[in-house]
Amino acid sequence: MLLRAAPGVVLLAACVALLAVPGEDTTRAVVATAVGGIGAIWLVSLAFFEIGRSEDRERARRGRARPPAAGPDRPTRPPRRRDHG
Repeated sequence: MLLRAAPGVVLLAACVALLAVPGEDTTRAVVATAVGGIGAIWLVSLAFFEIGRSEDRERARRGRARPPAAGPDRPTRPPRRRDHG
């Protein structure tokens, strides 16, 4: 997991480095914000990915498969009944 987190940490460090440079430069601030945002998205996505993987491992350990996804042969809800009485 640490190697997967490295790009996000590097992007956040680059954001901090860009913002630490003194001076009023709008372009640098915009780039730093974008780089920091991408790094944050990377790390949050990684957290959700790792949670999902651990749930899959737990499910596999218990021997339970994930239920099949809804498809054309398996509707997501029961069909409607229309009673015209």
